Amino acid sequence: AAIDTAFAILFLTRSSRSMIQRAVLESGILIGGHGLPKNLANVRMEDGRVVTPQMVRDVDDLLDMLRATDDMEFDARQLPGGLSLDEDLTKRTSQLERLRALVTDPDFHARYAAVKTLARSDDLDNVPALIHALTDGDRRIAHEANNGLRFISRKLLAYPLPQDPTIEQRWAIQSQWKNWFLSIRPDAEFMD
Repeated sequence: AAIDTAFAILFLTRSSRSMIQRAVLESGILIGGHGLPKNLANVRMEDGRVVTPQMVRDVDDLLDMLRATDDMEFDARQLPGGLSLDEDLTKRTSQLERLRALVTDPDFHARYAAVKTLARSDDLDNVPALIHALTDGDRRIAHEANNGLRFISRKLLAYPLPQDPTIEQRWAIQSQWKNWFLSIRPDAEFMD
């Protein structure tokens, strides 16, 4: 019986080892190229992520890239979620002011990048710009703005926006967010 037990343990450890190695090697998440840049010629791996040399790392990079109109390869939808704002309060305030101004920019990519960055900044001063973005002509911007408002307000389930909202639904959500913001900042001024 001892020999049978020894063989059973040997068999189980060998098969377990091969299964564990296979699971570790195949642990990547396959998302079909989602999030990869269009030009893959200069990509490299950095901390397990695919990065390109011109990838945006902070808000200043984003603003410089948006200012350079000759970069037609830029796609704001590929931005990482957490762009870093400057630690210096005066520079940070300047960055946020420029991003708030971009919410009304005619270029889709500038508006989307601004709303996505403002939505993750966790600053109540950005709420009027995000409320204004709810009625943007592109529903993706409206969804980013609504998600940002839910994040900033800490009301993650409040005021859900339908997948393809009508303008009336956007105005209703905008009105609800305005009422919420006026309840915590009665002297708030909104963008027109």
